[in-house]
Amino acid sequence: MVPAHMIEENIGDLSVLQSDRLNYKRITQPDKWLEIAYQLLADHFDSNLLHSYDQYVEWINAGEKYPFPLLMLVSYYSRGDQAMIAGVVSGNIMEVREGPARSEDKNRSFICAIGHQARSPVLVSKGIRGCDADLFDAVIKEARESISHLGGKFCYSVLEAERGTIDFYSKLGYRWPRAVSYFRPPIHFLEDGTPAAPEFPEIIMIRAENPNLPSTAIEKTFLEKIIRTIYLNRSLHKPEQVLQADAFSRASEYVMGKVFGKVRGSMPESQSVDLVEMRVNHGVERKHFRTFALGQGLEHRFELLESLDLGKIRDFDEMLQAMSHMAFGARTLGEAFEVLYAMCSDPGCKVVLTLSGALSIAKLDLIISEMIERGLIHCIVSTGAILSHGFNAERGAPHFKVPSGVSDEWLFEHGYDRIFDTIELESSLDETEQMLAAILSSYPIEQPLCSSELIRLIGEWLVRKNPSQGIIQSAYKNNVPIFVPAFSDSELGVDFAIFNHYRRRANLPEITFDPYLDFNGYCELVKNAATRGILTLGGGVPRNWGQQVCTYIDAIERRQKGISSLDVRFKYGIRICPDPAYWGGLSGATYSEGITWGKFMAPDEGGRFAEVYSDFSFVLPFLIKGLFQRLDKQSH
Repeated sequence: MVPAHMIEENIGDLSVLQSDRLNYKRITQPDKWLEIAYQLLADHFDSNLLHSYDQYVEWINAGEKYPFPLLMLVSYYSRGDQAMIAGVVSGNIMEVREGPARSEDKNRSFICAIGHQARSPVLVSKGIRGCDADLFDAVIKEARESISHLGGKFCYSVLEAERGTIDFYSKLGYRWPRAVSYFRPPIHFLEDGTPAAPEFPEIIMIRAENPNLPSTAIEKTFLEKIIRTIYLNRSLHKPEQVLQADAFSRASEYVMGKVFGKVRGSMPESQSVDLVEMRVNHGVERKHFRTFALGQGLEHRFELLESLDLGKIRDFDEMLQAMSHMAFGARTLGEAFEVLYAMCSDPGCKVVLTLSGALSIAKLDLIISEMIERGLIHCIVSTGAILSHGFNAERGAPHFKVPSGVSDEWLFEHGYDRIFDTIELESSLDETEQMLAAILSSYPIEQPLCSSELIRLIGEWLVRKNPSQGIIQSAYKNNVPIFVPAFSDSELGVDFAIFNHYRRRANLPEITFDPYLDFNGYCELVKNAATRGILTLGGGVPRNWGQQVCTYIDAIERRQKGISSLDVRFKYGIRICPDPAYWGGLSGATYSEGITWGKFMAPDEGGRFAEVYSDFSFVLPFLIKGLFQRLDKQSH
């Protein structure tokens, strides 16, 4: 029989499967059944709570010779030669003792320690119960037979209940030792014996399996032996085999000293402990309740924060990695760094960079230039202002700090254009117009022009006339197109209009400008990429124009064919912009909102996004320097 866990089509119509067709099987050898049952457990439980598959194989191969024989049952539905696992329960048969076992001992006491249970999500979604009371009854039956074969008496079955399972176990007759604070001990230890993860609280629940034992109380000393047995077998058996003596001593002291000590310290002083029902609903539906076992974070797969230790930081790469384990803006930047690295190291990803704000004036141009030179950027969508100021910078025109104590009127009269705290010379802009006119004069008048072609021509002119480092020249030399969707809203757009103005006055034909040449070229680049990433600095038109290609291609497909089969969404996205979403503008729109438009892949499909609410002028240098350092380390 070939199990087919979660493969719905292999089992046929699930709606016809009835509960009387549920079968049970004890797994006694490492075969396909074990592989699929273990995968079902791994889908439900964190690695900190689940032993490795190899450990399960070792337990099964050892059989009853092992100190705690494995007990694993699956419930399954079958049809023909196919079977679908509906649920799995794993546990161990454990002898409760303090000293060495004696085969002649006629009063050997055993417990069945239930470890894990899980249901198939496919069958759950169909409303078919697979790992329920019937499966538990089957587990206890197997435990009883195993213990009888070992020549002992079956005293109790014991389990660690999570919050959502308390009602289920209570209905099966399991009871809580009143007021006992129980902790699940760690099962993984580092080489020096320190725990890889700390203990965390859970609810221990017990059910008497021997008619001679009371169901409402348990001897305190026997309860201590049970918990001690579970700790020694579950948490310390494997470390004892693999750790050095001093490391194992440290691990043992942690489990049997610290953790077990906390449990014993919570027990009442009386000689017996009441076993009480812990039902959440007693005829009244309650949605909220708390138990002793309040969440400790790790059992719910929360990530730990770590204090920043500057003494261990050697470069920006390590700084940004450490910041991802901090809080607030530091964590946001650290997480953005990881997304950026994933995007730039994905060999099939084409990265689009969108730019708005006075990036060239802010003197971030060499950072972008180096990203282009390193092959990390494949396309740029920018405001025209950034390229206008960049054109000036790359041909050697200066920018200045705004001096204190001067008025804007004074700056205007002297030809100084203020951009917040920085000066652009009006004379430089005049020179830009003259240089652009020279470039356009040699352009074939019969051919329409677009922004990407014009920026390419400027790059070619700069490389010939005034070679230097900058965004325009690096893009030209590396064949990276630069698109300016709002071209007329810039000095370059104004200069282009002035050029045509003079041609009209001279009765000469004008150069036509066709923005859809840009649009179509950009669409082809994005559509032909294996995967896509976008790094957005600021917001504005470049961001929206860079993203809307996805909705454009989707609309064509869907409106022509009735269904869209081309997936051109962005897989990666990093946005560095201070604009919040509540202003309602595109600059502040979240990537989550973009998922609804079909612009981005959802996280459960593999999408990875980060949004840093900050001025990119002081965030970007740290981010990109860290990226360069990590990439350089890997290349050596």
